[in-house]
Amino acid sequence: MNIRCRCSSRRFLSGIHVLSKVKKDVIRELGFGGLLQLGCKEVNLDLCFWLIKNTNIAYSQLELFGGKKVSLTCHDVGMTMGIPHSGRKLIVEKESVKASQMLSLQDIKSVMVGIDDMEEFKRVFLIFACATLLAPTSHLEGSHSLWYTPREQLLGNINWGEYVLEFFIQAIHEHRRKESVWIKGCLMFLQIFYFSISNFPAMYVELTTPCIAAWNDFLVKQRIKLELEMLGGFGKVELVSTSTKQDET
Repeated sequence: MNIRCRCSSRRFLSGIHVLSKVKKDVIRELGFGGLLQLGCKEVNLDLCFWLIKNTNIAYSQLELFGGKKVSLTCHDVGMTMGIPHSGRKLIVEKESVKASQMLSLQDIKSVMVGIDDMEEFKRVFLIFACATLLAPTSHLEGSHSLWYTPREQLLGNINWGEYVLEFFIQAIHEHRRKESVWIKGCLMFLQIFYFSISNFPAMYVELTTPCIAAWNDFLVKQRIKLELEMLGGFGKVELVSTSTKQDET
């Protein structure tokens, strides 16, 4: 089964590239400066499909060969993607609107460039980051609910790692239930997290904070090529000791 997704660093970075230095500094002050260090432009769908199939959504765990289990936590999301991973839970509105009433992704980018109100810029940036990278839906314009969530609920001390992870776990559940080719959520997190927990001596990549800063498209392609050639498939890697949770049953 092939999968399709809207998770794209390329789209995210295309919107960030045109922003002023002042607005990029605002993004850093917001706690999302790690996203500005993105090196990968796209996700590898073959790898991500394998990882999704082997994610235990009941326990938020990645299950690999040999009984190895790795928990997926909001802290992992934060350290991998470089976003806030502590604070209060984000509560989004459940308004349902037609796509025709939504701004297009191009319009959202234009709003980010033209807006002078920095508090409103923060809100629009968060919506854009979710639509393109952190919590993309099957719609290019992203989550309709976020647009109708009051600004004061989006800004402040929000645990965005928790939101991104819960959105993704729910997306996997929906993907399985509907047997859909579309998968929502942050596949980039899953891809880079898998690399960061792997002990793969054949290809050493220095760990960074955030983890996304260490990887680019060339390194991802090389890593996947070597893993398939040397191990015969995904999930057969050894894990770094602090991430390993052996199945004791």
